[in-house]
Amino acid sequence: MAIDESASQQFELALSFHQSGNMDHAEMLYREILKIDPTHLHALSNLGTIQARKGNLETAIDLYRRALEQNKDFGECWFNLGNALRRGMNPAGAEAAFVHALRCNPTLYGAALGLGQALTEQGKLPQAIEVFKQILAQKQDDPDLYSHLGTAQRLLGQRDEAMRSYDAMRNLRPNDPRILHQYGLVLLDSGKNQEALDIFTTVLSLRPDYPEAHNSMSIVLQFLNRDEESLKHNLEAVRLRQDFTEAWNNLGNLYGLMGKPQESVDAFTKAVALQPNAVHFHSNLLLNMHYLPDLDPKELYQEHRKWETKFTKGFPPAAPFGNNREPERKLRLGILSPDFRKHTVVAFIEPFMNSLDRNRVEIHAYSAVLRPDEITERLKKSADAFNDLRAMTDLQVAGKIRQDQIDILLDLAGHTAGNRLQVFARRPAPVQITQFGYPNTSGLAAMGYRFTDALADPAGKAEELYIEKLVRLEGCSWCYQPPTQGVEVPKRSAKAGAIVFGSLNNMAKHNVKVLGLWAKILMAVPGSRLRLLAGGTQEAARQARHIFQHSQINPDRVEFLSRMEPADYLKAQGEIDIALDPFPYNGGVTTCDAFWMGTPVLTLEGNSYVSRQGVSLNSALGLEDWIARTADELVAKAKQFASEPARLTLLRGKLRGQLLKSSVCDWKGYGKKWEAAARGLWRQWCAGDKDKVLHEPG
Repeated sequence: MAIDESASQQFELALSFHQSGNMDHAEMLYREILKIDPTHLHALSNLGTIQARKGNLETAIDLYRRALEQNKDFGECWFNLGNALRRGMNPAGAEAAFVHALRCNPTLYGAALGLGQALTEQGKLPQAIEVFKQILAQKQDDPDLYSHLGTAQRLLGQRDEAMRSYDAMRNLRPNDPRILHQYGLVLLDSGKNQEALDIFTTVLSLRPDYPEAHNSMSIVLQFLNRDEESLKHNLEAVRLRQDFTEAWNNLGNLYGLMGKPQESVDAFTKAVALQPNAVHFHSNLLLNMHYLPDLDPKELYQEHRKWETKFTKGFPPAAPFGNNREPERKLRLGILSPDFRKHTVVAFIEPFMNSLDRNRVEIHAYSAVLRPDEITERLKKSADAFNDLRAMTDLQVAGKIRQDQIDILLDLAGHTAGNRLQVFARRPAPVQITQFGYPNTSGLAAMGYRFTDALADPAGKAEELYIEKLVRLEGCSWCYQPPTQGVEVPKRSAKAGAIVFGSLNNMAKHNVKVLGLWAKILMAVPGSRLRLLAGGTQEAARQARHIFQHSQINPDRVEFLSRMEPADYLKAQGEIDIALDPFPYNGGVTTCDAFWMGTPVLTLEGNSYVSRQGVSLNSALGLEDWIARTADELVAKAKQFASEPARLTLLRGKLRGQLLKSSVCDWKGYGKKWEAAARGLWRQWCAGDKDKVLHEPG
């Protein structure tokens, strides 16, 4: 019998098993066929489909590509390849595959739909919207199309248009849980949290086993400060669907808020394992690893370098720059941030922009904000040019920055939410700097520089923890913008035997080791109390109480505060006699808020930037005696200061003034020293090898 005849008979039998749902037998026979004929087109394609169904995406993709080597006009195979690439977090490859599928078969509806989805996932939102509208012109009775169109419109900020699309979707299937869920998402995105909650509640009453709806319910409950309920829905989402990466990612955030850093890192690790190509999941993992109390900074450095290796592999080297190479001309500074909005980083961005000499520096803002607000509108007026990146891919953003001939590009996000580090990885500007928004290296050799200070990153010790070259500014590496709320320092005196310790940092920083040491402080200072910010969850408070009870501390001595409005938060800071700085993740803006309200902060010196912010800030205010070198010294200092209520009261009266006179609040001086440092880097670039990264990995 001829080989092809044998393969043909085997294929008919394999296909019958495949169509009847007996995948194991079908797979076995397809493999036997490929031993006989390794180029069998349909055996390759069908085996790829089985592998994709099993989640073996790399194997499936390889099989589809081998099939297409035999017949490049196999439209169905291009379609299947596109689906596998989408699932494998490669929307650009999926886009190309769907385009090929449509060229082979223009009527292939699924490929057109997949193309629109792949465009959406890349941020090519106008193109995606156009694709969905073209399909709708031919097929107006499919609610899924309105759903996909509405999603693209929602992400582009076209909320009214998105709502109309979702209304059309609901009219076609008014009681479909999946469609109601999509409608709830646009309400959530519009800030209509209570309405979204009502919709998700209805969805779950119709379909209690809907994991996506449980995850969405978890998110909206977080916005409503109901973290306990949020956790229950999140856990139900991953129970119902164990490969639900978005839910694992959300669970990591929740555990972080509850002061459970190891559980948080475990959840993010699970999300990364499920979707290795999901770049932002990996960034979330890196950020939350900072909360682990015993992690070696060198190990964390290596994890950041792995991020670069994984997510920038294959990026071409930077092309030569066309920037005017005059070292003293007016510079074009680009600031790329997801936080031109209501966010703590704005307290740095806005005064920083205003502190620069606009005769010497032209500011181009590149906004990666997904949900612009009134702060976004205000910041537009502070920039010479304001660019909305929502509809642009990283490659397009990098091209835009090059086209604008930006000289210095500043990152204020690092691996925090919404970052666009893959833009920096393409090195669209000659000089690239990271600072402030993230307490560690970016991991990118292309970043070039990190602005810091000599106390947060001591010379000779810190260099091995960064891929960037460190540029140390005199004094503190950033400046603080005092709150606009007119809350005065309370006129109260510390009382011996009734000292109030406290930390109003987020609970993610209050790990077991931190709370255990603070329990020793309470033991050493009889009659003292501790005030903590527990956020919107009782789980964090329960965990903390357990630790204090284990240390034989009466639970009544520990007070847990819920989330507060800004003015109430400041008042709570002022009611603390001695603030305690968490470790290894110190406070930053929170420490300055305590100073502003007359409260000194006792800090434990660490061995990396994230654990040395307290050293830098206390030193800037001349409060070096509030820095402890060891845990035992921290307890001793807490005991000593608690026994000196008159000293605490005196310090309360003058601490705000000290803060205002320090470099921490000297925005005019900060703008000058920042600009001088940046100008120095620009001069180096003009004088040196202009088309190579200045700082290569060692």
